[in-house]
Amino acid sequence: MTGIILDSDYRDYYDSALNAIDLPAELTLSRRRDSRLDRASRFEFLTKMGLKTPLYGKVKELIPELLTRDQILTDCPGLEDVFEVVVYFPGEDENKVRVTYREAIKQYPEHFAAEYIPTSPAGFGVCWEYVCIGMRPFWLQHASTDNWQANKGTTRVRLSVVEKQRPMFEETMLVDCVFSTKFIVLRNRMVAINYHTSPILKGTPVQNVMGSGEAAESIYEWYRLNHLKLGVSAA
Repeated sequence: MTGIILDSDYRDYYDSALNAIDLPAELTLSRRRDSRLDRASRFEFLTKMGLKTPLYGKVKELIPELLTRDQILTDCPGLEDVFEVVVYFPGEDENKVRVTYREAIKQYPEHFAAEYIPTSPAGFGVCWEYVCIGMRPFWLQHASTDNWQANKGTTRVRLSVVEKQRPMFEETMLVDCVFSTKFIVLRNRMVAINYHTSPILKGTPVQNVMGSGEAAESIYEWYRLNHLKLGVSAA
C-alpha cells in the first residue's frame, strides 16, 4: 500500500495528508508552477472548453481586429489612445502590463495580448476563481481596493460558493485533478481569463472549510472515478 506521491515546486496546506492515504497502486499528483502553459495556450484551452474569453492574439494582429469591432460600437475619436489591452510576458510574477492600443502596437507588436475589460466602476480588479481539489469545487472571489489586478495591492479573498462535488458532465473532469479557472463578469456573463493546474490554497478560505485529510481523500476519489492507475475496470 502506498500514498499519493506529490510532484510539486511549492507547498500547500494538504500536502502532508497525501502520503497518509493507503492506495492499491502508486499515484503521482503533478502540481508545478514551472509547468504551467504559456498564456496563449491557456486562452486556447479555455476556448476549446467552450468558455467565453476576451479577444486575444498577437498584438499586431489583435489591435486591428479590436479597432474594427470598436469602430462599429462607438464613434469615440482616438480609440487607439483610449481603449486598452493586457500584454503578457513570460513567467508568473509581474508578467503583464495594461497599455493603450497605440502603446501596444508600438512597443509590443510580437507579444501575446488580450483585450482589457474593466471589472469594477472604480477600475479596481475583481475576479471569481473556480478551483477544484479532486472532486471538491469552490468559488472564490478576489478583489483589490487599489490595483487593476484582483490579486495585487490591498486584496481580499472570500468564499463565494461551496459545492459538494464536481459535476460529472464537466469536461475538465477528464483532464485535471487539481486546477483553477479565473473569470471576470461582463454584462452578467462570465468571461474566462486564466487556467492552470497549480492553485495555491494555503491561507485562503478553502483551508477553513476543507481539512487536509478531506483534500487528500477528494484527490484520491477523482483518480478512482476516472479509473486512472488504480486497476479499476471502466466497465
